[in-house]
Amino acid sequence: MIVLYHPGQYPLARALCARYERAELWYLRGDPAAVVASLSYSREELLELDQLASERTTGPHLLSTEAISAEADPDDVNEPLRVRLRELEIISPRPFVPWARVQAH
Repeated sequence: MIVLYHPGQYPLARALCARYERAELWYLRGDPAAVVASLSYSREELLELDQLASERTTGPHLLSTEAISAEADPDDVNEPLRVRLRELEIISPRPFVPWARVQAH
C-alpha cells in the first residue's frame, strides 16, 4: 500500500507501483494552498500531478475527491485507510497495551 499526501509524491509512487504490481495506491488531497506553496514544482506541474494521482487512485483508494481542510477530523479522514489496513492485516483492530497481560485459552 502506497499513500500519497501530496501530488509531488506521485512520480515516486508511480515507480513503486511499477516495481510492486500488487501495491495499492491511495491519495489524500491536502489543502491546495499548502500544495501550491511547494518549492519543488510549479503550480502547473502540481496540478498535472494531482490529476494523474487522482486518475490512478479512482474509487475507494481516493480517500477524498475534495481537498482536506486543516480543520477536518483526522479520525474521519483516515477511517477508510484504517479499514483497508485492517483488511490487509497490516494493522490490528486490537489496541496494544504494554502493561496488559494476555492469557492463553
